[in-house]
Order: sequence, then C-alpha cells, then structure tokens
Amino acid sequence: MTVIEVRAGEASRSDAIARVVDELRAAADSFAFLAGGASKMPPEAKGHLLALLEALPRLATRGVRVAVGDGATKAGIIEAAGAARARSGAVFPLLGVAPAREILPVGAPGRTPIEPNHTHVVAVEDPTWPERRRAAGGWKPTDGYWGSEIETMYEVFGRLSEGRPSVTVVANGGTLTLDEVRHNVAQRRRIVVVEGSGRAADAIVAHLRGRGAAGADAELYAAASSCGVATHAALFEVFPLVNGPEALASLLQSRLGS
Repeated sequence: MTVIEVRAGEASRSDAIARVVDELRAAADSFAFLAGGASKMPPEAKGHLLALLEALPRLATRGVRVAVGDGATKAGIIEAAGAARARSGAVFPLLGVAPAREILPVGAPGRTPIEPNHTHVVAVEDPTWPERRRAAGGWKPTDGYWGSEIETMYEVFGRLSEGRPSVTVVANGGTLTLDEVRHNVAQRRRIVVVEGSGRAADAIVAHLRGRGAAGADAELYAAASSCGVATHAALFEVFPLVNGPEALASLLQSRLGS
C-alpha cells in the first residue's frame, strides 16, 4: 500500500498525486467510486449490502479494466470492497482518500484503521477545518476531521476519470455522503443509488420517486433536496438492494461502456 499525505487545496501541485493518477489511469480504462456506509441497518439488509461489493471483482473478471475509489477506512462498504478485492486475487486497483488526522500514523492508538487491501491511500491534512466548520455553523472536537477530505477526494477522482467512463455507487450514509453526491453531480457523473440501504441513499430515492419524506430520515431527506436530485435527475439511477451483486455488476458494466 502506498500512503501519500497532501495538504487540502494542494493536490493539483502534488507530484505524488500526479504519479498516482498516472499509475491508475494506466491500469484502468474506467472508474467506480463508492460513497456511503452501512450504519444503522438491520443485520439481513446489511449482509445484502456488503455482499453487493462482490460486483467489483466481477467487473474485472468480465474484462472491464476498472479502478475503484472510496474513503479508505476499515468499515462498512469500504471494508467490503477491500475484502472483495482480496478474495478476487487483487484484480482491480483500490484508492482511498481520508483525513490525515483521523488515520495517521497508520495503526496508532486512537486512529481509524485503514482497510489493508487498498493499493493507494491519500491522507488529506487540513488544519483549518475546525475553524472553517465553526464559521459555517459549528464544530466540536468529537466531530473530528471527517469531511475535510472531500474536496481533495473529488479533485483526485475528477482527474482520474477525465475523459473516461465513471460511476458512483451511493449506499446508506449520512450528511457527508450527501456532500459527496453534490460533488458527483458537479462533475456530471452517473450515480447509482442503492434503494433499501437506508439513510442518505433512501432519502435520495424518496426524492427521485417523488413520494415525500415518508419512510426516509426527515433530516437527511431535507438535506438531500440541495444535492441536485431534482435538477439533475437524469444522472441518478435507482438499484434495489435485493437485486444482488450480479445485477449490479451488469448495471455498472453497461454504464462504464464495456
């Protein structure tokens, strides 16, 4: 695993980031990004969601030269993606982006573990995050630095996918996932939303279905209204959780043009 630390706002000037982008674009013709998690789900539904990540190695075995990008940490769908990569014999590259102050030094007490099957991890250092968040409406130490990596994450993802097919899979997640959705909309990327995975994903589905907040988290439903769901509905596609990894692999393959 290659771990690169970069300051927020400086990725465009980083030679190390440029090398990673070049390496992954040489290894892949298309890109799949993951946004969300697997929190507050019933055990059976969570099992179905984590199993969906088997779609990623199935893409590779179908001849799709794909690289995957996510949030790097050993939890939820990100951990499932890493495990799927390991079981497949590492058939696709896996890049993670996370806040430096949450994951570095790797393995240190009190730090969030990195999913070990990633090929590359970008650790984003943003010492201004608490001050900026306080100015925007509040921050406390227990909030940590989660979210400080998203601007850099999507700068890197945008550079990776420039001129190439790409798609983002959104499952579960909270307010930070909705921030990622905004970035995907801004980059005009296709977004597959896993219906039945709960929280942010189901709030987006509620908007797409035009059924109001019924059955969705009210706070996340309200926040999702500013993600561009209504104005860019053509970018979104709903995928039912129960359809399974084989169907997801087929959908992603068709959207990635292979």
